[in-house]
Amino acid sequence: MQLFDTTLNSPVENVALDETLLMCAEQHNGALDCLRVWEPKQYAVVMGRSGKIEEEINLPACQQDGVAVLRRASGGGTVLTGPGCLMYALVLNLDQHPQFHDNQNCHDTILSELIGILAPLDVPCQIQGFSDLVYQNRKVSGNSLRRTRSHVLYHGTLLCQFDLEKISRYLTIPPRKPAYRNNRPHLDFVANIDYSVEQLKQALIQHWAPSAENGDVPQQQLNKLLDSKYQDPHWYTP
Repeated sequence: MQLFDTTLNSPVENVALDETLLMCAEQHNGALDCLRVWEPKQYAVVMGRSGKIEEEINLPACQQDGVAVLRRASGGGTVLTGPGCLMYALVLNLDQHPQFHDNQNCHDTILSELIGILAPLDVPCQIQGFSDLVYQNRKVSGNSLRRTRSHVLYHGTLLCQFDLEKISRYLTIPPRKPAYRNNRPHLDFVANIDYSVEQLKQALIQHWAPSAENGDVPQQQLNKLLDSKYQDPHWYTP
C-alpha cells in the first residue's frame, strides 16, 4: 500500500486529488492500494455527486464568508470540512478485494475496520444509517465511495477538533435523513472524537501499514482533472 500524507493548498485541489488517485490506479491497472490522509487548511462545503445546492447549502453564508462550495466524485450527502476534520481516502484494487463490488459490503467492511481502529482509543462506535460512524449516538464520521472498472475509492471524515457550530451556518438540514437522527439539529447530531488530528492520522497509518513511502502527487493528471471537471461551473450544477 502506498501512503499519501498529503494536504494541498486549495480546497478544490484536495477534493480533486482523491479522484485523481483513483483515475491513476485505473489507467495503469495498478495493483498497489493507496491510503491518503489529510487535514483541510480552509473550510469548504463538499457535496456528493448528486447533491443539490438549493436543498443542502446556505449559499449566501458561504459566499459572505468565502467558503468554497465543491462537489466530489462519490455519492452521499453534503459535508463541511475544515481544520480539525481528518480526511482519509483508500483506493483499493477490486481484483484483490472482489467483495467491494457490492456497495454495502464495502461500507460495512471498511467501517468495521475503522471501528477496530477507534476501539483501543476508548471510542466505541457503531455503523448507523448507510455509511455513518456513530459514537454515543452522535455522528463522528461520514463516508462515501466511487467504483470504477478495476478499483474503488472509499473516503470519509473523522471529526476530532472541528468547530461544530459552523455546520449550522453553512449547511441546511438535509432532505434525506437517517432514521437515527430523529430530526435533531446539527449541533445535537454530530460530535468530535476527543483526540487530535495527528493522533487519529497515525492510528489509521498504523492500522493499514503502508509499505511504500509518501507518494508524489500526480500533478499532471491532477491539473487535467481540475481543468476538465473541478474548475468547470457546470460540474456544480448538474
